[in-house]
Amino acid sequence: RINWDNGHTPPYLDDWWMECSNGVWATRKVALLEITSTSTSTSVTTTTMTSTTATTTTLSTTTGTMTSTTRTGTTTTETTTTTRRWFALTGACEHKGFLNDLVFVEAGMTANGAPWFASLIASRQQPQFVYYDLDCNGGGDGVPRWIIDTSRPIENRTEDIDDDGACSYHARFDSMDPTFPPAAGQWYVSCATGWRREVL
Repeated sequence: RINWDNGHTPPYLDDWWMECSNGVWATRKVALLEITSTSTSTSVTTTTMTSTTATTTTLSTTTGTMTSTTRTGTTTTETTTTTRRWFALTGACEHKGFLNDLVFVEAGMTANGAPWFASLIASRQQPQFVYYDLDCNGGGDGVPRWIIDTSRPIENRTEDIDDDGACSYHARFDSMDPTFPPAAGQWYVSCATGWRREVL
């Protein structure tokens, strides 16, 4: 259970009271991920064509033959269920400790063809973003990299994704792979004493 003012949707990420082993209640952080389903139906169309041929005998008796043709057409469509990709972040230095335990969920795609991710935020917490940038300041000589940032990415841009004209962010990971951030890589993180390598 959780005390929550919004009666329409539960919080995406927050601390819940959960009944654990032996009836003991404990606080656990719970992330609720949205699943989007698209369902379509299968339709069957039947068309019947009937023709009648009549003949008359000398006894004024009418006889007829009837033929019937039935055509059946079937249209089948697929039902698909898609789940947004997500990951949890850990390993940041104390200065960036607010990033630890954040859950990031795929939120869209930028013009460079890479996905971007938004954090599921608890109450009073600022959202964070992870995105792929070909040139973080748009100067023409940048290195492609994954970035953790406070600024929301602009989807119609391929470089300087946050449109700030600078390489300002929490952390970076140089990479030629735009499909997904590294599962466990050495990031350069802006810590209290300067930039440090941290495994995130």
